[in-house]
Amino acid sequence: MTAPVARPAPRTALLLKLDTLGDLVLFAPTLRTLRAAWPATRLYVLIRPAYLDLAVLLAPGPEYLTTTLDPFGQGPDDAPAELARLRNLVTSLAPDLVVAGYEG
Repeated sequence: MTAPVARPAPRTALLLKLDTLGDLVLFAPTLRTLRAAWPATRLYVLIRPAYLDLAVLLAPGPEYLTTTLDPFGQGPDDAPAELARLRNLVTSLAPDLVVAGYEG
């Protein structure tokens, strides 16, 4: 059996977590674990604005970004200005890793 290859931590990681409040609560331990494992990584989490205050309390450390897009009630064509803003934001961050977390 071959040993796993150790990989360096990403320089910048973007986690998309646009779910509801309960899903964010369940995701908080993952965020804390990632922060501990990758202390030098610029860790960004994209959430909806209503959850920002709680997210900072649940999992301090990542940089939280917000979007008004609601993946449960909108499609990308419903908010072209916000979609363009997010594209520019992601381009400026230049993340090495992008993860869309899903709790199913």
